[in-house]
Amino acid sequence: RENARKVCVRHFQTIDIQAASALLALAAPNRAEEEWLGRFLVQTLVENDNIFAIFEGGPLYRAVASRAGTLQHVWMKIAAGPFDYLATSHDEVFAIKQGHRVYTYRGSLKSVTDDAHWVVASRGSVKAIALHNEVMFGVGLDGKIYKQSLRDLSPKSDWELATGGRNFMAIAIQEE
Repeated sequence: RENARKVCVRHFQTIDIQAASALLALAAPNRAEEEWLGRFLVQTLVENDNIFAIFEGGPLYRAVASRAGTLQHVWMKIAAGPFDYLATSHDEVFAIKQGHRVYTYRGSLKSVTDDAHWVVASRGSVKAIALHNEVMFGVGLDGKIYKQSLRDLSPKSDWELATGGRNFMAIAIQEE
């Protein structure tokens, strides 16, 4: 019983440290190796124990601990991009890159480098994407939300209107 209690306490402490690390890393973007971090933060992603960030029109960064076991983080550039928006699904990364096109990379977000092989994934132009239940949702340049199945996604596939209305700039989907 005592061991179970210690394991539970350690687990929750680990979660607290990860959350605090994320907040600290995002609160101190000026501690990066590049001047890009003076720009507007576009998106953050968490994959396993890694925190990633895209800054306006710039490269992809990962927060890394500067000393083991501490909450000190430094932003390290892992790919030049430029990336406008990212979404991940299993071992595949989707990115909005040049011309507001969706590109795909087969691999984890952590494995993205300057040499990563990106290929066009869909037809049409979007400014933000999110994934949910094997469906990609995208914010069109007209501000409407569109969707298409990941199974059918190809450079020839069309986006289907999911919802019209407001002038959306970005999209996020919370898993339940």
